[in-house]
Amino acid sequence: MVAGITRSVMMSSTERALQLQGQTSYTLIFESPMLSILKVFMYLLPILAVVWTILFKKTDGKGTYYNRKIVIVFVCLIALTMLFTVIDLTSMHLLA
Repeated sequence: MVAGITRSVMMSSTERALQLQGQTSYTLIFESPMLSILKVFMYLLPILAVVWTILFKKTDGKGTYYNRKIVIVFVCLIALTMLFTVIDLTSMHLLA
């Protein structure tokens, strides 16, 4: 969250500086070595989440006991991943 705010402030200040210099056409390129890893996670985690949900449902149907803390962590991870994916794909377009 803080990184997103920092990035937004940096982009805004760079854009303002270019406009003050009289540049009406410009391209801002945001690059980081972590972007490729984040992009892989963005596509991989929802797939793993669906597989985990299917396996969890099968296990739950058999009456096998499971650790609630692990379930809560996975559900939170799935929700967070989906939220970040939706935010990125709809507004920021940094990864996709």
